[in-house]
Amino acid sequence: MSEYYFVREASSIPRYIFSDKFSDAVPNSAFTYPSKEIDLYVDLKPKDEYLFPDSFDLPSYSIIKSLFENINLKNIYGVNWIEIRLIDKKIENFFMLQIANEIKIIDRVKSVTQEIMDFGTEDETIFGIEKLVLDERVMNDIPRDKRLIVTDPAWHEVFFHKTIVEEIEKISLVSTKFIPAEGYSEF
Repeated sequence: MSEYYFVREASSIPRYIFSDKFSDAVPNSAFTYPSKEIDLYVDLKPKDEYLFPDSFDLPSYSIIKSLFENINLKNIYGVNWIEIRLIDKKIENFFMLQIANEIKIIDRVKSVTQEIMDFGTEDETIFGIEKLVLDERVMNDIPRDKRLIVTDPAWHEVFFHKTIVEEIEKISLVSTKFIPAEGYSEF
């Protein structure tokens, strides 16, 4: 069983966006503490009819407030949940994830990738993961409570520890699902 998972949309839903004023303020690695909900709008609708979501992955993982309040995802190291207001077929409040917990969780040697671009500093970007392998040293050196929800600075995915996935699965979301990270391929 994989120790980490990625979230994926499990049903057809629109693509959502913030107004230009907030486009860089919410889905980033710096915490923000808005004084009120931030509005999120439909940008692109699916061709077919769709149900109003209970969760979605983009622009950042979000769970409808009425269900979020039934699980324990507060006080996770390196994570902030901000309240947003989704304006779609109806208007509902959600909690959206912000992550400031970056760990080099991907094993750069054992993973099979098309390219790892190193920019000479600590900056690098991983392209075309054919087989993802997690870094065992990281798993052993960093306490679990410090790596429950993380991003790798070289890649775009959010890694959810299995204990977080189990907590989220208690509310039986239908709009998103989790897939194992270990062995993952983009192709």
